[in-house]
Amino acid sequence: MLNKFFAIGRLCKENELKALSNGTFVLENDLAFDSPTKDENGKFSSNFIRVTFYGKGAENVAKFTDKGSLIQIEGHLRQKIYVTSDGKKVSYYCCVVNSYSFIDGKKDLRQVKKENTYHEPTMEELNAIPVADEDLPF
Repeated sequence: MLNKFFAIGRLCKENELKALSNGTFVLENDLAFDSPTKDENGKFSSNFIRVTFYGKGAENVAKFTDKGSLIQIEGHLRQKIYVTSDGKKVSYYCCVVNSYSFIDGKKDLRQVKKENTYHEPTMEELNAIPVADEDLPF
């Protein structure tokens, strides 16, 4: 059987990184994405699904995204069931994310990328590096 889910959407709330008892990080959020078809008014409606990230993925999503960040996910659907305080059984589906791509992210992610760009040193910077005569090969 095939169980694959792909979506591009926006995270709906602020991230809250949690750790399981075994030390694995987990992050749950909701993803909003447009329906592929228009409604009776000619507009695309929004859909929402709970998404769950584990391990390093959870850490990276928490670090580099915020509420409203655009993200692409690939994962599989899992049914979750819980019982409310009045004894009613509730069921919903979530996507356990296997891979993801940041389409946009936090400002500090863009800043990190900007800061990590290669800088060609000038002659002044190169000449400022102290070199001892014994370090020269000639």
